[in-house]
Amino acid sequence: MARGRKLRNVLVAAGASILVLGIALQLHRVRERRRARFEHARRQTEAELARLRAEYRAREAELEELQRRHPLKPLTPEYNDVLLPARRIPIDPSRRPARGRGSDFDPYREGRSDPN
Repeated sequence: MARGRKLRNVLVAAGASILVLGIALQLHRVRERRRARFEHARRQTEAELARLRAEYRAREAELEELQRRHPLKPLTPEYNDVLLPARRIPIDPSRRPARGRGSDFDPYREGRSDPN
């Protein structure tokens, strides 16, 4: 009788060990998949960043070339007198269509100082 109980205890312990190993293996696989996904996303992000940097450098070079060929004229006094103050004129919300977060958008709410 004692031998049967010992055998059963050994088998139960072996089964529990196999179960624990199976769970550990599943967790390991999940971690590996997650790490692989993260690495893939990181590589994609780095590639996108490199592409954007190259595009930025190309546009910057193009802009420098344009500025070299066509130098900018100095700003006229009309710009400072007319265009800059026009941007600071507050907009009456009743005279313009609603935009943004639904029809109840109010540019003066939530501490907005410049409705533009």
